[in-house]
Amino acid sequence: MPGGRGGRRTFPPRRGKPDLTGILAPEEKNALVALIIEATNKIEQQLEKAFEPTHPPLSSNDSSMPDKENQPPAHVSTHNSATPRGQPNSPMTCKRVHPSAPRKDLEATLSGHSETIRTKLPPQHVELKKELFAMFKRWENNLLGRFRDISVREARTMTTSSLRGGRGGGPGAARIRRGNLGDREAMLGMATRHLVNGGTSGGVSTPANYCPGQSSRPLPNTLDPYLARRFPPLSTWLNTLPLEKRRLLLRATILLVLSLESYSGFARVLMLYVTSSLGLPLRDLHDDEVRLARGLASAADRVDLDAVLQQKTSESKKSRKWKAAGAALISTAGSLAEPLAAAGIGCIMGGIRLSAPATAGLLGTVAHNGIVVGNMFGIYAGREAGKMIDQYGKDSADFAFLPVRNDGTECYRDARAVPSANRRMRVVVGIGGWLTKEDASVIPFQCFGSQAESFALRYEVENLTTLGTSLELVIKSAAWGIARKEMSKRSALSNLKERMWPLDLVRISKVIDNPWTVAMVRCEKAGMALAECIGRKVQGDRPVSLVGYSLGARAIYICLMALAERRQFGLVESVVMIGAPIPSDGRIWQVMRSVVTGRLVNVYSESDYVLGFLSRTSNLEFGVSGLQAIIGVEGIENCNVTRTVSGHLRYQYMIGTILKGIGWEDLDLAQIARDEETLAKKDKKFSKPKEQKPAHLPMQPSTTVKQISVENVSKPDSRMNKMKIQG
Repeated sequence: MPGGRGGRRTFPPRRGKPDLTGILAPEEKNALVALIIEATNKIEQQLEKAFEPTHPPLSSNDSSMPDKENQPPAHVSTHNSATPRGQPNSPMTCKRVHPSAPRKDLEATLSGHSETIRTKLPPQHVELKKELFAMFKRWENNLLGRFRDISVREARTMTTSSLRGGRGGGPGAARIRRGNLGDREAMLGMATRHLVNGGTSGGVSTPANYCPGQSSRPLPNTLDPYLARRFPPLSTWLNTLPLEKRRLLLRATILLVLSLESYSGFARVLMLYVTSSLGLPLRDLHDDEVRLARGLASAADRVDLDAVLQQKTSESKKSRKWKAAGAALISTAGSLAEPLAAAGIGCIMGGIRLSAPATAGLLGTVAHNGIVVGNMFGIYAGREAGKMIDQYGKDSADFAFLPVRNDGTECYRDARAVPSANRRMRVVVGIGGWLTKEDASVIPFQCFGSQAESFALRYEVENLTTLGTSLELVIKSAAWGIARKEMSKRSALSNLKERMWPLDLVRISKVIDNPWTVAMVRCEKAGMALAECIGRKVQGDRPVSLVGYSLGARAIYICLMALAERRQFGLVESVVMIGAPIPSDGRIWQVMRSVVTGRLVNVYSESDYVLGFLSRTSNLEFGVSGLQAIIGVEGIENCNVTRTVSGHLRYQYMIGTILKGIGWEDLDLAQIARDEETLAKKDKKFSKPKEQKPAHLPMQPSTTVKQISVENVSKPDSRMNKMKIQG
């Protein structure tokens, strides 16, 4: 649980050493340790690049050219594009932001002033970077310590020298064991020497299909090319092992990661790199996560929270430090709980399996402590999820998490009410920007897949419904149709900077300006409440991914900035902001990148004239992310949807299409097809020319006209003669 300033995480002490003798060979164990070290190095490099000083943006003339800022430089390979396979002509243009600017002249300008730019890194960013890396180092040291503690004894009798060096390693292993846990270079060097020398000093040979030269470069991931592009495989010979053995290594890795009593965003990214490096498809990782989530949730359901709370209260009177025992235990130490064994956590496809003692050793305290297991899913003794949400969201009306899939509950109130079969190791939250119906908060996010617990955030229903009604009223007006033709001659950003708005549109601006301003203020309240929920771990010790459009993206922006201010890192995995009315300044996106361990995607449209018109009163010095790309920040992905999104109101029907275009890993393709069909019907309905109705009804031949006498029409009433006009 978070503690101290900014919720700094205190990691639990390591438990007994897992014994994998007979399951892994010593050289396989050392190769796995080397792979984990390289993966953590890769994550650290990405965090480091995110804090590189931002480059100055391009001139405003370039922003009016469609897709120009999204064209990759000549020296950057286009294999990093996020366009899915099978869609070579996708209308979406997506790319990652590279630290080098898209133009050679800008790159030449920056090359001579790199030192000057580096000195301009704000002091707040320096402090943020320092605390981020301090937290990451603590997590990394505990993780490497768990992998180092794996015990693998040789098949034959061990010599005295090998015993002095520890199990599964030479004399260097003992020196590492006595040294600092974070000495990655020494551990990596020992593992490399171990592999090159052909195994341990005991004489265990390496696999027949292993060649030392293979460790110098990774093999291509032929099972999942897209995963290999998103998370490039790292150098290891483990990807040459049989498929069943690689799946066994993946299962052992995720069990060791969970033994740290949390599944943070860092852990999720690590597992993606390990999956790619082992040459396994992403489906294998999803299957492992689902199986583990169901087994752990079943074990957590067996804990009597009332008895645990009563025991904790009585124990606290005797000792300052309460220890889990009695009602909190779901099995004895060193054994696997019955729900975990029933879920088949140790079973691998192909006949290979982990024994119950080995699985329990890999999980550590998670295997028998029900309190730790419950904390992973937000099940806390003495703290109900519903009361926590009400407390944190008291400043935002109608604040609630609605399940995307109907599991029998209206909103997320009790963590124990979620069926074990619906539990997952990840959480995805979708946030809308306006409503056309009061009960339509979930509809845009029904495209989320089943590999994560999916929720839609409901907030400020009345204000968002008023905003949605106002937007539709303006879009359907004749004034907007005339203004749209005039504005289409330039991009939305050019109209915004030059303040070239048609007079007819300005006259009806009061219809949407006030609802937009009110909804923007209220969405910021919702963003702060969301940050409280994530920071206080209402979702448990699991990573959260956020997807939002329009004002929902602004709520995410407020949430990420609040998490960065509180120094709560590793809680958010991936973020997608669609049509976001937030600044595009690189320094702001650097701060948001510090709390997002996975992907941070900015989806924008240059023809979103509604967003441009609504942003005319904002500070144009910092730009608008929903209208332009983010330049100069490493790790930000830009997706230009100008060709498919011609207006702001289309976003609510295109969430699934956009997520599919950027390569979101878990989607319901059937629902996306239904959403696209619904949008096509709406487009056909509004594109149909309207028939002009006659000004009057046609005269029927049989109709008789009543003659009205106008003879006395001009004569005043006799009663009018008695009236006197005063003054």
